[in-house]
Amino acid sequence: MMLMIDKVGLREFEKMSGLSLFEILRYTNYPIDNPIIMYDVVQEYFEGVNNKFPGYITYKEYTIDYDRFEGLVTWSDVQYVEKHGGGTSFEFYVTPFFNGTSIIPITLSALWLENIDGTELMNVIDETDEYNKIIEINHKAISGLDNFLEWLETDYLEIACREIRRLKAEIIKYEKL
Repeated sequence: MMLMIDKVGLREFEKMSGLSLFEILRYTNYPIDNPIIMYDVVQEYFEGVNNKFPGYITYKEYTIDYDRFEGLVTWSDVQYVEKHGGGTSFEFYVTPFFNGTSIIPITLSALWLENIDGTELMNVIDETDEYNKIIEINHKAISGLDNFLEWLETDYLEIACREIRRLKAEIIKYEKL
């Protein structure tokens, strides 16, 4: 089976076999040793999150969601901010191994301010490349599906949260929010 996967590629084998990417990786113990496969696993993982209630992950003050159309993982603090009296809310794109690269790019997607009367949110900044950060990942340090999933559920969340908080502080200072 491994020879066939090597010959046609993992995604093509997935189509041919009718098995999910996770099933193939678990059954064959196929190595997850490059960022392209890791990005495929990220997409499949977050697709699975989308398909289960409530359709997102909550980590600390963030709601983490997956945009199937764009293939992007988004982190938003809108729900948290609203629950705690309103104010400035942020949304970032934070997709590990995006497009098969060994990085976590963090880019400000949107920034909202509460209107003066406290009713609706006003979009102040929308999808800008002005505020971003790139986190290098040593993909060779993560081996096997189970280790990779553990990394997604622990290290990725902690790294992303820490770096988003730093970037938010920079934006708040620079934009004088």
